[in-house]
Amino acid sequence: MLLINFKTYPQVLGPKALKLAQKLEAAAKTFPDVETGFAPPDFELAKVADGIDSSIWAQHTDLAEEGQFTGFLAPKDAKEAGAMGTFLNHSEHPLTKEVIKETLELAKGGGLKVLIFAASPQKVAEFRKFNPDYIAYEPAELIGGDTSVTSAKPEIISQAVKESGNIPLLVGAGVHGREDISTALSLGAVGAVVSSAVVKAEKPETVFSNLLSGF
Repeated sequence: MLLINFKTYPQVLGPKALKLAQKLEAAAKTFPDVETGFAPPDFELAKVADGIDSSIWAQHTDLAEEGQFTGFLAPKDAKEAGAMGTFLNHSEHPLTKEVIKETLELAKGGGLKVLIFAASPQKVAEFRKFNPDYIAYEPAELIGGDTSVTSAKPEIISQAVKESGNIPLLVGAGVHGREDISTALSLGAVGAVVSSAVVKAEKPETVFSNLLSGF
């Protein structure tokens, strides 16, 4: 499984989000056995979901239901816009343990899959108890850098996989090439969450294809 987090980089604002998603989806067709998904900026979520067939993830949803929740992205709203899942607790949008648990329950009740980000194996073990669909181990200090979690902390990936139990584990932070993917898989992860290596690349589809070739 390979998920691409678009974040709010200038390369994906406005109509550029859909254009990138279409390029990546075309590249993914060469690797039909790998599940792929994209997390566009919130404002572009519905447009991207309408324009491609790939799975769409919300970068975050709030602890909010239908009704008087000005300025929040409710899980049901994300679902209606075309998302099939939501990220929770990304290091750039941290949440308390209580909010994670309650938002997960609300999101699952609204038909969304949930991926929780964890910065350590200890957090992986904590979040496993909430029964998310996926957990992503992503040490914050490596995000956006050139050093991959698979080379900097391979032994901790094995520990995180152990702590995740029956919850599939993805890895993130610094992942940029096929070797990172193959290493993560060899350590027991099911895939990765990648952002800047693809989104900010001169030829995103080429980098994406290289990552997919690691599966």
